[in-house]
Amino acid sequence: DDALAWLTDTFADKAIFADTVSTSKAPRLKLYLSSIHTLKTSTIEAEALTGLDAQTPEQLSKVASHLHGEGVERVFITRGEYGVFYSTTEAQGSQQPANGKRDVQNAGGAGDAFLAGLAYAWLKDFDLNDTLRFAITAADITLSHAATSSPSLSLAAVNRAMEADFLDVAPEVAAAISTGEPVVALESTIISHGMPYPQNVETALLVEETVRQAGAVPATIAILNGRLKAGLTTEEIEQLGKRGTDVVKCSRRDLPFVVARNEDGATTVAATMIIAAMAGVRVFATGGIGGVHRGVEETMDVSADLDELARSNVAVVCAGIKSVLDIGRSLEYLETKGVPVAGFQTNILPAFYTRESGYPVDYRVDSAAEVAAAIAAKRKMGLDGGMVIAVPIPEEHALDRNEIDAVIEDALAEMGQLGIIGKETTPFLLARIAEKTGGKSLAANIQLVINNAQVAAEIAVELARC
Repeated sequence: DDALAWLTDTFADKAIFADTVSTSKAPRLKLYLSSIHTLKTSTIEAEALTGLDAQTPEQLSKVASHLHGEGVERVFITRGEYGVFYSTTEAQGSQQPANGKRDVQNAGGAGDAFLAGLAYAWLKDFDLNDTLRFAITAADITLSHAATSSPSLSLAAVNRAMEADFLDVAPEVAAAISTGEPVVALESTIISHGMPYPQNVETALLVEETVRQAGAVPATIAILNGRLKAGLTTEEIEQLGKRGTDVVKCSRRDLPFVVARNEDGATTVAATMIIAAMAGVRVFATGGIGGVHRGVEETMDVSADLDELARSNVAVVCAGIKSVLDIGRSLEYLETKGVPVAGFQTNILPAFYTRESGYPVDYRVDSAAEVAAAIAAKRKMGLDGGMVIAVPIPEEHALDRNEIDAVIEDALAEMGQLGIIGKETTPFLLARIAEKTGGKSLAANIQLVINNAQVAAEIAVELARC
């Protein structure tokens, strides 16, 4: 009682959050209700506090009205499997767990997690709906762990669980993430739009195997039947490969519609980063990233990949910016967005098919451990956004720079004549370049993706140690 009196007197001008804790302790709050901003209680504790029945919705409403009359602004009454009854001065209702059921291993600590979730949401100015989702999710994570103080409970874990309404994480990937093991995200546009079948499927499986051999778990990202997927089965990869360009090519703008319509989607660099971040995967291997398109002064065509690199906390391991783009302007754009571009064992940015673009990188890194240390430091400083780790294509697979530049210029001219714009430009250019190089560019593409996957896995392994 002395502690309650001191607390309510000392912090009279602050928002005080209180938990009744038990039926024996609940009545002690009676004298201090006028000082409490948010009250978390259970049905039986609410009965002990107010002397009113608190089982049916009508009874709960009366309890809440009584507490509001005593000065409590917000009331949250936990009801076990029935979720939470809530009442504020503006709204009243009930909220169930997001997935409709709970995996209860130990009920201890769930109330503390729920109240902590309410406090965090209030500090971050969440609306009521997001406040309830956040607090219930925090409680659910605690309930599902055998320990009272769940080691799995963190801000990142709550955010991932909230996003699980749309997200399916493959069991192998989920297990690796939960235990801090290395995971590498892989995109799926390369399967559907980057190569013909069956070469696309063979390459995707080879890239996954490369990640495994390097000590990490592969998580190929896609959308299937409207579900965001982090980790695909062989059958699902085969499905994407066979359907090819009939699958929607998805960037950030496409995700809401593909999900809402229960469609299939192959993820670009941007969309892969979004879903990887949702799942908790911090390293992503791809071929090359998008950028500022040539002739941008007329088309305003800038890849969403660049803005996503400034948003999502995922490191992207690639062979640089695709050589069909305006590399110089792309680098300027990334610099403006605060995205670091590091060269893996190189001072010069690679240009996808060729080892050098002529443009310097921001930083040279010579080992996976050095990259992992930078990623970890960025995360610990709370700096949002990803980084680009540019890896030159192995020398034995690189194409001649002058030859590929001439081919690209011809393909760009043809594209202009045909009036091809938007997200169809890159697939068109890659197909034309493969045709004009007699398949050499496709072979180079496969080798650089495999090489990037190897480096990404090595980085993920080192990052797991940080």
